[in-house]
Amino acid sequence: MTLRRAVLSLALLAVPVLAVCATAPPAPSAQDRQIMAPTGKLRVALYTGTTTSVRSKTDLRGVGYDMGQELARRLNVPFEPVILANNVEVQAAMRAKTVDLAFAHDTPEREVDMDFTQTHLAVELGYLAGPKTKVASMAEVDRPGVRVGVTVGSSSQPILEKQFKNAKVVTTPTLDSGVGLLADGKLDLFATNKANLGAMEEKLPGSHI
Repeated sequence: MTLRRAVLSLALLAVPVLAVCATAPPAPSAQDRQIMAPTGKLRVALYTGTTTSVRSKTDLRGVGYDMGQELARRLNVPFEPVILANNVEVQAAMRAKTVDLAFAHDTPEREVDMDFTQTHLAVELGYLAGPKTKVASMAEVDRPGVRVGVTVGSSSQPILEKQFKNAKVVTTPTLDSGVGLLADGKLDLFATNKANLGAMEEKLPGSHI
């Protein structure tokens, strides 16, 4: 993958009226709450396995979790995290209007169901090399027999499928399943943003970004 920055934005079902910023925001109005939290609570879609969203259902550390909690506090409404497996499930929940807010890379496909705010986080994309891979450099990635994992619905998937001439893109249901395939030698590399890769590397001895 050509190194570039993954731009993560707040994705909402309506035009956002609150910004996450260092200065004190204005007090939210009743209209703000109706737009952002129409059910009376802020339902935030989060997918597991990444520090940009949430680590797991039991380890609730993550930028998305913290930002959702803070937005709910500013709106003065209850915070309801909706923990999902991957970005496909996040977009489906946004389409079904069972959640109010998500954190995602802005892509044309996602703009069908979501309105995006300005960027809140920029992270470089990269690869995690599994402990059994023979790929030793970026120049060796796009070669016959190389298998590169991405989560299903990932913004990395169309980029790599268009870019690769020889390597094979393999979709996995979750980031954690990608870790398992790397450990078993069924993938050579995994492609996503480096915040996700860092969390995956912690789980897989012998791997490296």
